[in-house]
Amino acid sequence: MVKFDDCALLQTSQEVKEFIEGNKFFPEWITIDREMVNRANYLKMACECTLNILAGKRLQVESGGYLNAPNPQENVKSGKIYRDEYKDIAGRVLNFIQTKNIGPNYATSSLGKIGFLNLIYIFARILAFYKKEGYMPNYATVNPVNSDETVLNVIHDQQDDKCRCCPSTLYMIFRYYGIGVSEQDLATAMGTSDTRTAGKNCSGTPPSRIVLAVDYVNKRFKTNFKYKNLYLSDVGGINGLKDYIKNGIPVCLHVNESGFSWTNSQVGHYVPLVGVKPGYCRINDPYWVKEVKNGSQIVM
Repeated sequence: MVKFDDCALLQTSQEVKEFIEGNKFFPEWITIDREMVNRANYLKMACECTLNILAGKRLQVESGGYLNAPNPQENVKSGKIYRDEYKDIAGRVLNFIQTKNIGPNYATSSLGKIGFLNLIYIFARILAFYKKEGYMPNYATVNPVNSDETVLNVIHDQQDDKCRCCPSTLYMIFRYYGIGVSEQDLATAMGTSDTRTAGKNCSGTPPSRIVLAVDYVNKRFKTNFKYKNLYLSDVGGINGLKDYIKNGIPVCLHVNESGFSWTNSQVGHYVPLVGVKPGYCRINDPYWVKEVKNGSQIVM
């Protein structure tokens, strides 16, 4: 179990709200003060924080070994739930999670059954409102949601140079884990050249050099990241990759992409795999940013 200051939870709630509204899907794992928690743990703490604030208390909240809802259901109409009702819902959800050690599939309300994901969104908005305005909202709006996509909260980065896709990909992944390393630091550690210093024939980053970046981060930040250079067949194919995402682990993919006249066949292109849904995987391609603001989707 990890205890969090309520201020950290308020900041995270604002980030969760912005992520959902900006990307139109729900993060599978949520970072609070450099600690990752799953959806059920966040919902438990968000409900607990809501009740504390309504009671005039500013207390720490605690995560636990709570599991996500096994079979989320929703049958709700659009409308408003007022303060007394969302207070009641917060109390019932909190009690359910603490008693059952699992997130609820839904919570009943005057508007119908509010699903597990929608509960996360509603209480993230309530706490984000409090962080901004300094008081709890009189009501929270409710709209039906539907998401069958698992997406990790990996923030997109545009690579600094056309040869810097590997440092950019690793930067996105390390930032997901709360590590404050820069793209330039990673490029330097791996000896990645760029067009500004090596001209148009820069060599990029061979996969064998990624271990240098991992060793650099472990030494500097006293972490224990591991690096494995595996083929797709080594991890069980596409389904194996999806298991990584469902377990909260982004993957650095080394691929050959068509449409790049400059692509070096010995180096290829690096992208982070950050999400999955039926028929698709989601990547944050570091090369594309103007056309793709919230990640790319590729058929898998």
